[in-house]
Amino acid sequence: DITAALIAATERFFTLCGEARVRRILLQDAPAVLGHAEWQRLDSEHFGGLVSAALGMAMESGAIKQRPLLPLSRVILGAMQAAALDCAAREDYAIATKEYLEVFAEILQGLK
Repeated sequence: DITAALIAATERFFTLCGEARVRRILLQDAPAVLGHAEWQRLDSEHFGGLVSAALGMAMESGAIKQRPLLPLSRVILGAMQAAALDCAAREDYAIATKEYLEVFAEILQGLK
């Protein structure tokens, strides 16, 4: 199930961003140092590219409705990145992650 795979990938992303050095480099320093366009280009070759590919496969399989892939990918990825930063700022990272993953799963269900 591609939806379950996206949720699992998001959970792993949140886990990695729970590490201060990873979060700082990936979500804070990289966009500032590289510039937003270059950071986004590099991200599209890595995690962002995986998100786009998964969303594309989900649309192709009928798991979610057809939509323009680039805007959908950027909205979903932006939400993931903002959520990861917020989780990291919370006192209880595990609870915050659980809450965001529940919301993310509901968003994906809403794309059907």
